[in-house]
Amino acid sequence: MRRAFTSHLVKLAGAFVLTLLVGLALSGCGKHEKSSAAEPARVTANAVEFSPNAPQLHTLQIVAAKPFQHGDAQLTGQLVWDEDCTNRVFSPVAGRIEKVIAEVGQQVNKGDDLAEMRSPDFAQADADYEKAVSDLAQFEKALTREKTLAQHGAAAAKDVEGAQADYNRAVAEKQRAQLHLQLLGGNGDKFTDLYRITAPIAGVVVDKNVNVGQEVRADIMLANAPQLVLPLFTITDPTKLWLQLDVPENELAEVHANQPLELKTSAYPDSVFDGNITVVSAALDPQTRVAHARATVDNSQGLLKAGMYVSVDVKELAPSANEVSLPSSAVIFLAGKYFVFVEPETDKFEKREVRMLRDASASVVVVRGVKPGERVVSEGALLLNEMLPETEPADDAVATRSSL
Repeated sequence: MRRAFTSHLVKLAGAFVLTLLVGLALSGCGKHEKSSAAEPARVTANAVEFSPNAPQLHTLQIVAAKPFQHGDAQLTGQLVWDEDCTNRVFSPVAGRIEKVIAEVGQQVNKGDDLAEMRSPDFAQADADYEKAVSDLAQFEKALTREKTLAQHGAAAAKDVEGAQADYNRAVAEKQRAQLHLQLLGGNGDKFTDLYRITAPIAGVVVDKNVNVGQEVRADIMLANAPQLVLPLFTITDPTKLWLQLDVPENELAEVHANQPLELKTSAYPDSVFDGNITVVSAALDPQTRVAHARATVDNSQGLLKAGMYVSVDVKELAPSANEVSLPSSAVIFLAGKYFVFVEPETDKFEKREVRMLRDASASVVVVRGVKPGERVVSEGALLLNEMLPETEPADDAVATRSSL
């Protein structure tokens, strides 16, 4: 009986020792796993690297940077004459219209007569030229006479010098009168008050604001606001038009010179016309807060008319290799600069400075400094920044879009 009891105690003791050893072993394993999970991250001056089991990885979200796609800008515009091949004809002299030769729609060549008028101003210019020619001939004879007398000792040197000065002044006056007359279209062959208004360029007469008997005043044409004065004739090439655009400030990033566009008009709802932006103004209109842009439009079919209002689709540009779109939460603002955290290797995150370009939408920003396809931390960037050695005021590290 005692032997059986002793044997039973030995068995119980052995079981207790075995249980204790197993518990210690399990306890040691648990401590090892806990120690592995709590292994600190490797932090350098500009990067944080976690172990594969680090709990911080569960708080981070990663996105791939995408090339920024410029979208189509929807604008409205007005068609006007192409000023590079348009001329508005005014009269440099006053007078009364005697005859109208050119009519709207007529094709004219450079130098063709558009109208005729009687002009005292033109007659005065012609008379000034005739007088200058006569005076020059008289002073030329006087100079020749004084030189001849001086050769025979019958004239003083000062008389020759005076005659030479008079002759030089007469030459200058004749040249002035001749240039003035030529500028008005006269040639001085014969005296006349008939002034011909001629076409300065070749093209089509698209506007006429003159009638027989109409009084024309040159001083009105030279007023402080010539844009308020109607030209006598307007000549242009109607196959070439300009498109004037008003670009809102929030659309400026989508509109550039040499960018193609498509325009539609209610007159031809099923037709699309092509154009190309040539220039975008360097400043905003202070009153309307828009930028003025200009485009050329091919009107070889003659369907479009100056003055038409059209709807415009500015076609998107090819993606820029230097611009990517990111969630706004991926960018942090620190001491006046913008940063993101890029994952160059698995579980390793490097802090990189970027250049903020603009807002693309309510939650997306466009930056430069990250290549398309690179993995960027979209959530948790502030946590990573707090783990880096503090080299700049931590209070400035704020996820912000206020300065865009």
